[in-house]
Amino acid sequence: MGTGPYVSTLTVDWAAATSNGAGGYCAPASGTGTITAANGDTLNQSDTGTVCEVGATGSNVPHTFTGTYTNTGDTGRFATSSGGGSVTGGDDGYGNSNYQETGTISY
Repeated sequence: MGTGPYVSTLTVDWAAATSNGAGGYCAPASGTGTITAANGDTLNQSDTGTVCEVGATGSNVPHTFTGTYTNTGDTGRFATSSGGGSVTGGDDGYGNSNYQETGTISY
């Protein structure tokens, strides 16, 4: 795809949270993401999975995300794409995040 930005939004359902076993919580999460190729074509995705606090609840606590993604509503050369896979990653509690997707895309 070349280089380009990835923008995503996850909504976490903390009302449905369960214990992470370390004084914090895990909760279901879902959202959308868009990968933009160097030429402007987009690959849109839906994500679903679980967000967990790393350790006990507190200020600036890191989180992990483990889930799946499905390609949806794409543009340009990805207009007829299909596929999906797994996604893992998280944030450092200070607004920095890192995610890795593994799967397939056909277009």
